[in-house]
Order: sequence, then C-alpha cells, then structure tokens
Amino acid sequence: MMELKLENFTMRLVEEEDSEFIVQLRDNKYLSGTSPDVEEQKAWVRSYKEREAERREYYFIAEDLKGKRLGLARIYNFKGESFELGSWVFMKGIDESIPVLVDIAVRDFAYDRLGFRVCRFTVSKENKAVLRYHRMYKPELVREDEENYYFELELSAYKNSKRKILNIIENGS
Repeated sequence: MMELKLENFTMRLVEEEDSEFIVQLRDNKYLSGTSPDVEEQKAWVRSYKEREAERREYYFIAEDLKGKRLGLARIYNFKGESFELGSWVFMKGIDESIPVLVDIAVRDFAYDRLGFRVCRFTVSKENKAVLRYHRMYKPELVREDEENYYFELELSAYKNSKRKILNIIENGS
C-alpha cells in the first residue's frame, strides 16, 4: 500500500472502509454534490480502486500518527502533462497547517513522482479562505463561471511559492 509519511501525519490511499468518513466530510457546500448513502460511496471507492490500479487517479486519506482520519485529497483527470486536484476537505478543529501540508504533499507527489507539469483546480467563489490560500501560489486564472474560478498552476510557479508558504507555516505568520 502506498503511504506518504510526513512529520505530523501520514497519507495513505483510500480504502472501502473509509466510505463513511468520506460521506461525512463531503457534506460541504463548496464540494460537488455526492450521495449521503455509504453503500453508494463504497461502490464509488471500488470503481476508484480500478482507476488507481491503472494509475489514472489517486485518492488520499490524511491521518494523524495515531491513525485518526483528518481529511482527504485527490488527484485525477490526468491529461498529458496536467492533473486535477480536488476533494480537498478536512475535519473541523484540526491544526490549520495540516490541510496546507497535505496539499503540498499531494502536489509534490503529482509533480515529482508522477512527472506532471501543470495542476488544474477549481475553487468556489464563496470559499474565500481557500481562494486566498490558492492565490498565494499565483496560479493562472483560466476561466470562471457564476460559481467557480478555474485555475492552472505551472510547476515553476508552484516551486517558487511553495517555500514561502512553508516559511509562513513554520514561522506562524
């Protein structure tokens, strides 16, 4: 099983047993709608595992060092040199640095281990905190609609901004 170990948490690939946790977390107004039915989520995870086996998609669960699940992040829609980042959602009340560190770990995995050059992602216009965070990377706004902004982040822009963002986390400012 693939696992990414970081200082305060680990990230592992989603398993069918994570379905109830996924349903609970995805009850979020900023995410695309999903069914609240755990059995439907299990079926989705089974089909996802086929895409994972074909190396077309990776869905991660972030856990603390005691195994408590903290959040999710997914990379998918691999097209040429680009990938899409999504399903980035976390439990309320956790250390605020965890979602940022998970985001960085997932992007590093996609850029460094899978060799992608461009990250695509969508942010709800109403989700001001997430929008502010993503804009720190200086991504290119490729389009927008009534509800969302659609961004692309080139590897070079990511690398240029990553260190600054990590410094903010480390220094608490």
